[in-house]
Amino acid sequence: MESVKYYKTDIEQKKSHILIYVLIGFFLVLYLAAAILIHIILGVVLALITYMFVATKTGVEIDVTNNRFRRNMILLGHDFGKWRLLPPVKYVSVVRMKESAKSFSGATATLSRQTTGSFIYNINLIVDNKKIRYIKILSARKKEALQKAILIGNALDIKVLDYTSHDKQWIR
Repeated sequence: MESVKYYKTDIEQKKSHILIYVLIGFFLVLYLAAAILIHIILGVVLALITYMFVATKTGVEIDVTNNRFRRNMILLGHDFGKWRLLPPVKYVSVVRMKESAKSFSGATATLSRQTTGSFIYNINLIVDNKKIRYIKILSARKKEALQKAILIGNALDIKVLDYTSHDKQWIR
């Protein structure tokens, strides 16, 4: 008996190849769409996280009537911070500090702090407490720091020390 061999014709072979190409193309398009969607979602999430960091405000709030203070953080309109009792305040000081920046040296793989040559002015509440000697309120430029220190001194009815130069002087 003779064996019958069946060979696909060129048209049948092309049909099966076309089906494979269509399936591969479909899955590639689906994969690319998913990848683009994932990147869009990731981009939106990263943009929201960046916005949260940019929109976050931190500071110190002093409640004069209840004699308390808190370090607060405002995040997306919500105020976070724990109120603490304000120790007896001796005076407000404005202190000049050299501004510094961290720099990385790749050759030696070290992180060092270097001064930039400019100054920043810290407003501190000098308190009568054995655990803490001062409470840092904020850092600002000289004019703004002196103005805010006088406002705080007026609100708490205490003296203000200008220590922005070597000659310290009481300004309130």
